[in-house]
Amino acid sequence: MKQKTKFKQTEIGMIPEEWEVKPIGEAMGVNPKREVKKGIKTKYVAMQDLKEFNKKVLNFIYRDFKGGSKFKNGDTLMARITPCLENGKTAFVDFLDETEIANGSTEFIVLSGKEDETTNEFVYYLSISPNMRADAIQSMTGTSGRQRVQIDLLASKKIAIPPILEQEAIANILSSLDKKIELNQQMNKTLEAIGQAIFKRWFVDFEFPNEQGKPYKSSGGEMVESELGKIPKGWRAGSFEDVIKEKRTKIKDRDAQVLSAVKAGELVNSKDFFNKKVYSDKLNKYLEVEKFDFAYNPSRINIGSIGMLKKDILGAVSPVYVVFSCNGNHYFVEQALKLLFIKSQILKFCSGTVRQSLTYDGFRRIQIVVPPKGLVLEFNKILEKLLEYKSQIYENIVTLTKIRDLLLPKLMLGKIRVPVEVKAYD
Repeated sequence: MKQKTKFKQTEIGMIPEEWEVKPIGEAMGVNPKREVKKGIKTKYVAMQDLKEFNKKVLNFIYRDFKGGSKFKNGDTLMARITPCLENGKTAFVDFLDETEIANGSTEFIVLSGKEDETTNEFVYYLSISPNMRADAIQSMTGTSGRQRVQIDLLASKKIAIPPILEQEAIANILSSLDKKIELNQQMNKTLEAIGQAIFKRWFVDFEFPNEQGKPYKSSGGEMVESELGKIPKGWRAGSFEDVIKEKRTKIKDRDAQVLSAVKAGELVNSKDFFNKKVYSDKLNKYLEVEKFDFAYNPSRINIGSIGMLKKDILGAVSPVYVVFSCNGNHYFVEQALKLLFIKSQILKFCSGTVRQSLTYDGFRRIQIVVPPKGLVLEFNKILEKLLEYKSQIYENIVTLTKIRDLLLPKLMLGKIRVPVEVKAYD
């Protein structure tokens, strides 16, 4: 990948001799003109549809165009407002039809390649490079918490631009790594879907393997009446109280990681997840959370914020939280919480006027069909295998991401050169 490079001194530092220094506004399109008539229904991308340092747009909706940013395939969306910009919300548009124009949040800066100057993908990688991100952040103005990039000031900032062929070679290397990261992410989503499908087939459709290994219900397995409808013989209608137990053990003087329940159904390190500190320095009254325990904030469970701790660490949550263990039923409970039937009961048992809340007493009364313990343990083993494979894939994602993030600034400054004939590898 290395080749002999001669450098020259410029106003922005040392760059390869063949490269040029240009203002951002000359090197690329900044909010380029895109035509959309008001009232026309278009695909719309909100700020929440961008994930930090993720190339893909995660989602979109259709709505009548009323204003905002406009973009087409090949454009880059870059957040211009705090803290989204600092957090790295940037994406490459590649989900539209050939001539389609979409629109999005007014808080996006739209960037594009400029003929004979820059390629679209190179512009994307420039937009997530440390130097251009620093330029954008330095261009922000406004009151604390509502700062935005000044477009004209950003456009005047100068950056190093390699020849077009080298831009293509740089983008090929980085996009190849991003494609491998995306493929691994898709594989992990598939593994999650497999686990959910097995749960539904066994515990909702009652097609778990019978003694002959055949689907129970469709093979004539005996079904009996219950207050929750017909269920397999040997099962019973019950509640979460049958498979969980509340915990109120205090951390006291032990070292623990402070956790928060998030909508994704996980308990995450509060320090890493939130931009500001959301917990006390004194943890002695915080509640203990161990591997496979669940915890939730009673006043936020109605939006799905209930999580299981999957790491083998000592965690701590605020004293206002509810914590419970599952005595080996953890994966069964985790999947059950995703069912619409269970979600509707969570809303049913919530109480309060201004802010809905669900105590442990309410949670334990949520109705479920209780299967035999042996079947739950068998399901746990399958989930363990899937999660083991998922963990290996995740480690691969972490490694590829580190390689990409290490290469990115060096490639953008010419400290690592790429032969122009390099193409993306499979």
